[in-house]
Amino acid sequence: MEEYLNSIIQIEWKAQQLIADFKERGPLLTIIRDFSKNKSAEHLLVIQGSFDPPLLSHIELINQALSLFQKKLPQARVSLMVLLSLSHVEKDINLLSRTLLGLRVEMLERLLIENNLDIPWMIGLSNSGRYIDLTHAINRFFEPSRSITYVMGIDVFDKLFQGVYYSKPLKVILPKIFEADYIVAGREEVSTVDDFNSYLQSLPKESQNEIKVVENVLFLPLNKKYQYESSTKVRKQFLSDPTAEIPLLHPKTTEFIHNIQLYTKNQKTIIRQIIIQIFIRILINRFNHPDTAKSIIQQGSSEILDSKEDFLRILDEYKKNENKFLETRCLELIKDLL
Repeated sequence: MEEYLNSIIQIEWKAQQLIADFKERGPLLTIIRDFSKNKSAEHLLVIQGSFDPPLLSHIELINQALSLFQKKLPQARVSLMVLLSLSHVEKDINLLSRTLLGLRVEMLERLLIENNLDIPWMIGLSNSGRYIDLTHAINRFFEPSRSITYVMGIDVFDKLFQGVYYSKPLKVILPKIFEADYIVAGREEVSTVDDFNSYLQSLPKESQNEIKVVENVLFLPLNKKYQYESSTKVRKQFLSDPTAEIPLLHPKTTEFIHNIQLYTKNQKTIIRQIIIQIFIRILINRFNHPDTAKSIIQQGSSEILDSKEDFLRILDEYKKNENKFLETRCLELIKDLL
């Protein structure tokens, strides 16, 4: 993990800043890795998720969605945007329980490079759980705004039409939902075009009518072998066997996971990630730039990990889903190191 520490700190810093900024500035995104050489691209193909870790099914979804998009608009100049979401419409996302964003970006970047995509691509972070907010954030980031096509599974697409996620009536929200286009991948019981048409007929009448008017929803019958894959399943497999070779992953991703000892019961790896996140949470209010905080994070995390007493107490807290002692210890070390 040490060789990626600078990148980890930079990315985690931006993520926590985005989360803090949401209250004052609303939906935002930031680009972490940019291979979008064609700055004049008029269309964005956007896929959002946790990518913890990124799977071969994610690449398959991107490739098939791109192929479908290019059949619809063969002359279009398009870029791919892969976003790690810092928010969720149904639950709070606790970054302390997730793999460090910098490590997920590293895995994603390697996977995209290995895939040899024939379009420019970028990796970013978004603080928007709802897609109508994400559309707003993308349009704010790219001026002038660009055509947006979201790529998602049927389970995510279904949530667009659940009024519980909006403060206004669904009929008022629908035009905002369809400011973007959608490529919807089949999953489980909705795996064919006929299944998807039946699903659309089950939606509220106002949603059905809007979809018929805009005609900007494409169905993607994803290969069945990819429909049941999940990052959660992969993490559980590594927990039971840290040296596992998992077919759902690209070999480069597996190699990275083995080297860093991610998704294992390695206590030092787990605690190191939490220490970095808490140091940044404290330091972000004291410094304008992460470079200033890097040496403090390096020294402070080393002192904590080298202290058996601190380590065991933090580990005990971790098992209880608490971080009170760790936050106090980080604050003490920051005062000593400043």
